[in-house]
Amino acid sequence: MRSIFWKSILGAVVVAGGILIGVEIIHHRGSGSSGNTVSGLARNVDNSKQFDAAIVVPHERAQSAIDSNQLRSFLSPGDSLPDHVVDARREDASRGVPDAMREMGQALAACARRDKRSDADYETAQIDVQLQVEAAMKNRGGRPSSDDQIKNVAKAMQNRKALDESCAKLERGQIDSWPQWLERAALAGDAQAKRDYTHWAYDEYRTQGLQPADLDEALRRRDLVAQFASDLLAQGDCSALNELQWAVPDAVQSYAYRLSLQQYLRKKISSQGGDPDALSEFDAFLADQGKQLTPQQLSAANEKAVLVMQTYCSH
Repeated sequence: MRSIFWKSILGAVVVAGGILIGVEIIHHRGSGSSGNTVSGLARNVDNSKQFDAAIVVPHERAQSAIDSNQLRSFLSPGDSLPDHVVDARREDASRGVPDAMREMGQALAACARRDKRSDADYETAQIDVQLQVEAAMKNRGGRPSSDDQIKNVAKAMQNRKALDESCAKLERGQIDSWPQWLERAALAGDAQAKRDYTHWAYDEYRTQGLQPADLDEALRRRDLVAQFASDLLAQGDCSALNELQWAVPDAVQSYAYRLSLQQYLRKKISSQGGDPDALSEFDAFLADQGKQLTPQQLSAANEKAVLVMQTYCSH
């Protein structure tokens, strides 16, 4: 089973004057949660010279803001919460309306994916980012975080609490049905449902410890991901290459899609003035994969990659 998976690698984001490709370029598989991030945070605070007790103040200020009325204007609108979406869209979804089925799937998926991370993990992740910002500013003699920055941390924590409360109102069976709603919407032609399905539905099976009973469903979803991602690519959505590289079982085609993805990302980085070394890890990964192919297979993969770029990603 794959030890690393390139996820959310697409979409260049300008960060502090540089280019960051995606949010999670490498996502390690098979480990599940990152472990007890609360104790990890404690170790950072206790053992690293970057952190000290004074830097924990933003967390306390954020928690205080949650308990006050300061964040009323920062809360998510009620109609975006999963239980509200389910109530509002259930009838249309049951009648097969594509966007209603997609919204049902998205809402229920939010609850299903939320279950993979504990409250403590989520809050610690938010706080840890703020701690690092505080530490960097302190080390450089900068000012502490602004009230807006503190409110943003508090907002994220409050939104998580609202999501938890909303999901608790839904039955387990409802939540577990999210792939079926997205699949039905995607098969009905909803492009966003296809994107969401390719991002999420097969993802939970690409882990170590896959049980034999899950294999048929995993393969079925993989084939659907390949179908939907191919549809999106044919419509000029070259971000679908990120999913195709994993969904096609043929080694040569898989490598061809990775070559295409590499070229596509280089174009994006170049057009946005990014760091040409931003893909160094992906380049190394691709080179390692290439060693497993024969010269004839490499030639065929290169030809297909050129064709993919010319046909779908030349814009």
